[in-house]
Amino acid sequence: RKRFRAVTLNENAWLQGAPVAIRSKLREMRSLHYELKKLSFEWVLGVYYYYALRPDNEYSDLKRLQMLREQANEVIAQHNAAALMTIVNYMSNLLIDQSTDTDTEIQIPGTGIS
Repeated sequence: RKRFRAVTLNENAWLQGAPVAIRSKLREMRSLHYELKKLSFEWVLGVYYYYALRPDNEYSDLKRLQMLREQANEVIAQHNAAALMTIVNYMSNLLIDQSTDTDTEIQIPGTGIS
């Protein structure tokens, strides 16, 4: 709440400011939104399923992927959002990079943040 208040404190002043400042504030708000959402087990579970249901041929190490899926099943039973998010991060790192556009902002798939 403190971060949210600090971000919106001078709302009118930064709305009148340069586009760079506005983009900076928007990034900060997206980050804050992500920080709040990642506390929700249901949201993290949805992100996990985004990665878990992708075809195996999109991953570079199938043995490691299978191990992560097994660990995720145990973590899901425990409702541990932080541990499940760690597994999601590992799964994300195993994805084979298929992007060719280098001029756009990098967005973390499945999260809606960049």
